[in-house]
Amino acid sequence: MNITVENVSKHFGTSKTAALEHVNLNVESGELVALLGPSGSGKTTLLRAIAGLEAPDSGRILFDGIDATERAPGERGVGFVFQHYALFKHMTVFENVAFGLRVRPRETRPSNVEIEKRVRELLKLVQLDFAERRHPWQLSGGQRQRIALARALAVEPNVLLLDEPFGALDAKVREELRDWLRRLHDEIHLTSVFVTHDQDEALEIADRVAVFNAGKIEQLGTPEAVYDHPASGFVYHFLGRSNALPDGLVRPHEFHVSSTPRPGYRQGTLKFIRLVGANARLEVEGEGVSAPIEIEIGKGQLEGELTPGAAVYYQPHTIRTFPTTN
Repeated sequence: MNITVENVSKHFGTSKTAALEHVNLNVESGELVALLGPSGSGKTTLLRAIAGLEAPDSGRILFDGIDATERAPGERGVGFVFQHYALFKHMTVFENVAFGLRVRPRETRPSNVEIEKRVRELLKLVQLDFAERRHPWQLSGGQRQRIALARALAVEPNVLLLDEPFGALDAKVREELRDWLRRLHDEIHLTSVFVTHDQDEALEIADRVAVFNAGKIEQLGTPEAVYDHPASGFVYHFLGRSNALPDGLVRPHEFHVSSTPRPGYRQGTLKFIRLVGANARLEVEGEGVSAPIEIEIGKGQLEGELTPGAAVYYQPHTIRTFPTTN
């Protein structure tokens, strides 16, 4: 199913600042789109508007070209996954997944045999078929989130919406679930929109990323496009660390470094060096630069021996500039 957001705006209470301001977005059928941005930027408000949990002040939400703006959430055919799982603690894993099917009106409710078949297929899909008789409190955070996803998929939605689905998990589990969700999406090709403030999460999982700022989409594009060709200084800074040099902005990995003078290289003083796995992280005090310059290179790229306090020579190989906005 295709999702179209047309000129949607939303204010809350008497606030003069819009939560959403004339937002337009098209999500193609089978696409996985990330809504990325800082807290308060409007990404969750848009997700809730798509789900029918928030009514826009103006604009429309369309599914496959049909206006769904006035439809109730239950009439939109969406599955919603929350950050904190929202599982029923007193129910088994099986019954949590089956819940949406069991509460359907009698005329559309599957038989018990059909429900059992559907639930077991989903538990196998999310790799938790062994846990169907357990309760949520007996599972890890990552397992509970997969059960929440299975429950959302059980009602066979046309659209899957995920609100910070991995935000409550530790870093290692988040990384594992990111990879797992991408593989799952490649298998089921369900039109999906997920909200995150984690840049790595959005860039690794999504087909396209919508970067939000102050109620507007600052840039929409593939992960490669928004990272390599940011449309504004905001997008550039939000998508990673950067150094402000007199002639532009440079990311930590966009440097060549040497312990001896080289043509075109700038001289600085090495304040700090740390080896982290396969990389070396340096802090360099440079001429005309107020803050330490952060540089990250592969250990194999180190040219000569570098020690704190010694002169170091660096050359940015990519410099970006953006127009100054008032």
